[in-house]
Amino acid sequence: MNKTVFTGIRGWTFVFLFITALTINTNAAGSKDTTAAKLTKIRLGDLPGTTFIMKVALEKGFFREEFENDGITVENNIFASGPPIIEAFAAGELDFGTIGAQPVIQGFANYVPFKVIAGSNYTDTAFKLAAGPKSTINSVKDLAGKRVACGFGTNSHQVLISLLQNAGISEDQVELVNLSDAAPALIAGSVDATISSEPGTSRLLSGGARIITDGGDYGKILIVTVVSEAFLKNYPQETIRVLKVLRKASDWLKDNEEEGVKIGAYLNNASSLDEVRRGLKSRTRSIDIEPQNLRIPLQQTIDFLYSHGFIRRPVDINDLLDESVYRNAGLN
Repeated sequence: MNKTVFTGIRGWTFVFLFITALTINTNAAGSKDTTAAKLTKIRLGDLPGTTFIMKVALEKGFFREEFENDGITVENNIFASGPPIIEAFAAGELDFGTIGAQPVIQGFANYVPFKVIAGSNYTDTAFKLAAGPKSTINSVKDLAGKRVACGFGTNSHQVLISLLQNAGISEDQVELVNLSDAAPALIAGSVDATISSEPGTSRLLSGGARIITDGGDYGKILIVTVVSEAFLKNYPQETIRVLKVLRKASDWLKDNEEEGVKIGAYLNNASSLDEVRRGLKSRTRSIDIEPQNLRIPLQQTIDFLYSHGFIRRPVDINDLLDESVYRNAGLN
């Protein structure tokens, strides 16, 4: 097996996204050469841990089988969270990505040029509210006056705000701390609670943290597959082929769970197969466009972000979502 490339985090600023996206669009609009260059590389952006599908497609050689004869290589770049993947798209550095719905919508609202072409995985209950070993927190209502950590602009952020709202607690009553990996701070007691998902939840539990509740009342939390508008326009057939490969990996994973666990453990340097297995089981992985798995929860997230001021302009889901790629791939 070949190790996956790990890419560092860069700052998440919407000003940068807006300016960069406008620059990309302006350059594209001013170009008179509409002939796409010969495709030699497909650049993927993926999340660490339990996303699996892109990783499986690479490790099992599905991408190589599909594109090798065309002289096209496929590289997977791993980012710590969704926002830096969005920044990479804005800078024109990625062609496809596996990203949480919230940062995708925020990026699109700030004119980052990409399309959602399928769901990748979803969960109702994988996101957990965890309290520290010495914390007195026993319910969401106990978060008032406490320091609570999550990665801003992520699905964890969305779950936390929803939990607070459902408990009748305003954000002003909680000190929110922007941490993508809050485990050390939680175990050390410098924050009182955090929102986690696997494999982070297992690590928190091993450090003495307690699970208070999950985000099940909110509904499905999505990770989606996106493609840059430029790649979709210039290489429509290759876009279809990439989606077919991802669907092949998704189907393979359902039938070969234990091998998928070993692949995940290897790529993430995990010492515990049980930890990776729990991560795999915490989400449903499926490349599809079923409304209940994509359009409905995606719209719910759009409404949430707009109503809470996380995006400044309404997003039309029909502008963001392009289901024609999936249908043209014959995956129905």
